[in-house]
Amino acid sequence: MKVEFFENEYGIDITLLPENVEEMTGLLRYAKNAANVKPDIYFSFKNEPHLAVHLTKIKLSVQSNSIGE
Repeated sequence: MKVEFFENEYGIDITLLPENVEEMTGLLRYAKNAANVKPDIYFSFKNEPHLAVHLTKIKLSVQSNSIGE
C-alpha cells in the first residue's frame, strides 16, 4: 500500500493507495463503516517515530460489505 501525505493551513490529508484487490476491498469496507467507528490515532517514538491509526472492526451483523448499500 502506498501512502500520500499532505498538510496545509486547513488540515492534513493522509491518502492510502491500495496496490492489490485485497487492500482495496479492506479500505472500501472500512470507509463504508467509518460512520459507526471513530479511529484511534497514536504517535510514538518507541523505536522510530511513527503514526498509527486504529479502526475497530464492527460486528458482522451491522457491517456494510456492498458498494450499493
